Amino acid sequence: MIKATNAIIMCAGLGTRLRPITLEIPKPLIKIQGKPILETIIEKLNEQQIDKIYVVVGYKKEMFLYLTNIYPNVVLVNNPDFDKANNISSIFYARKYLNNTFIIE
Repeated sequence: MIKATNAIIMCAGLGTRLRPITLEIPKPLIKIQGKPILETIIEKLNEQQIDKIYVVVGYKKEMFLYLTNIYPNVVLVNNPDFDKANNISSIFYARKYLNNTFIIE
């Protein structure tokens, strides 16, 4: 079994299929049972002893800043093309972290 040491979570998109909810908050930060979806994913990755978690942000990126205070192994990666390109652009901006890595959409 291959054990990844890193994870890239793609969170840069506009979340248009969940409008009007995502007009106010990015889809990964929507709460399910009181906790943002993204935090649930991060906590599960931490349980698996993932060393670094790279969260690719774009849309409302400032709303993700708090994560680096709560989770010391989380690094935010900016995708400035989030509104023009698809998920491939998020992988492009996180490409230097692609080494033994889980990729999560």
